[in-house]
Amino acid sequence: MSSRNAASLMQGTEDTATYRPLPTMDSEREKTMETRTGSQGKNQGRRLRQSEEDRIRQLIAALIASSEHDGFASVSKLLGRGHSYLQQYVRRGSPRLLRQSDRRLIARHFGIDESELLTPEEKEPTAEDDLLFIDRLPNNGFSPGQAPEVKSMTVAGAAFSGSWLRRWFALNPETLSLVTVKGDSMAPTLLHGDEVLIDRSDRDPTRDGIFMLYIGAVPCPKRITVHPVTGGLVISSDNAQYAAFDSCRRDEVEIIGRVVWVARRLA
Repeated sequence: MSSRNAASLMQGTEDTATYRPLPTMDSEREKTMETRTGSQGKNQGRRLRQSEEDRIRQLIAALIASSEHDGFASVSKLLGRGHSYLQQYVRRGSPRLLRQSDRRLIARHFGIDESELLTPEEKEPTAEDDLLFIDRLPNNGFSPGQAPEVKSMTVAGAAFSGSWLRRWFALNPETLSLVTVKGDSMAPTLLHGDEVLIDRSDRDPTRDGIFMLYIGAVPCPKRITVHPVTGGLVISSDNAQYAAFDSCRRDEVEIIGRVVWVARRLA
């Protein structure tokens, strides 16, 4: 059954499946609640959610009513529930909304797109909608003192999945930048040509880690720790051939951001 056919089933559902929308709040009660909460937006959101729940309930009722082989009991059994489970859901509104896994199973059973039985919040964005473009910082020399304004000096970057970024890093994509590593000072952790993602919102080295900072006028990745005695910053390279800088004052170090991700070509 196509999505278009599924949508057409919505007409006449109340007569064929005895669907009844859940009662809405009367206007006086609604006004009282808005005054009590001081937020009209919350009530509007509640009405939208209820409307969406009613739409899904009505569509499930229509699918069952239009089937020659299925009824409330058989589809309830498909979900591993008691025979009256879906009848109670459709006619009494209990539960208010079926579990997402149950709704996906019902959609597959009746041959419609699963998104038909999902709320807008549950629908996954398309691959194109999910793309976020992360700017790349040039690393052929900057003027010192510009770390807070690096976004104005970006060049063409790369596209990332927004949901992937939020899932793995819980970061605002607007604060992320790509930088290509130059040199071998951080080998073997970071190699020449590696692509690193830096979080420009995290320039606080009190939590040890690898940061992108300026050495002279060039951005370089370095490991930064806090000296346990002096409280100064210890700036070091993972490559032992490079000397470390001990007990640097915080105002002497210009940090662009923390390195949070690295990509490397293997062949």
